[in-house]
Amino acid sequence: MKPIYRLYQSYLLRLWKEQIESDWRASLQEVVTGECHYFSNLQALFAFLESQGDPPFPGHFEASSTYENSLAEE
Repeated sequence: MKPIYRLYQSYLLRLWKEQIESDWRASLQEVVTGECHYFSNLQALFAFLESQGDPPFPGHFEASSTYENSLAEE
């Protein structure tokens, strides 16, 4: 069975600082699975989020023709 790329992802974002002068730290908790991802700075958080926007392998992105047609009409 070929993996299907998720079209929707939902996270709970938490931001905090250890000290006033320190970098922002972050965690993302996946709403569906409860899995947590921790980041020592915002750059690492942004890199993770960017990586989630791309299909894992070429050709494994599957969307319904209805969804594709609605995108073409916008």
